[in-house]
Amino acid sequence: MNTTTELMERPGKWLEEKISTPLMQEKIMRALEGGLEAVRFVWDGKKQQAHEEPDHATRIKSVQLCLEYILGRPIERQQVMIAHRKAADPQKLVEQSPALRKRLKELVKDDEQSPS
Repeated sequence: MNTTTELMERPGKWLEEKISTPLMQEKIMRALEGGLEAVRFVWDGKKQQAHEEPDHATRIKSVQLCLEYILGRPIERQQVMIAHRKAADPQKLVEQSPALRKRLKELVKDDEQSPS
């Protein structure tokens, strides 16, 4: 896959080709392992200096990604909410919609012309 058009048509395939190489997989695993030991620098106003402390948020995210990579993602539940609206007044719909009035007239005309 070399052209921009091909990339635009199948971005997933391009990404799959890039990350499927052993070298790239090794880089990904090294980055995740590095995340397990992540630190951050925090400024101490009293001492007027920065000190290093564990970056727990990054470490937790790295653990999560490692587990998902090894075991797979867990099932995620979703709740779908559907709002129920009152039924619209048919007379108001006809009054507000010229297209609906026209179609109803056509239906009435067709019904009057058809043999009973």
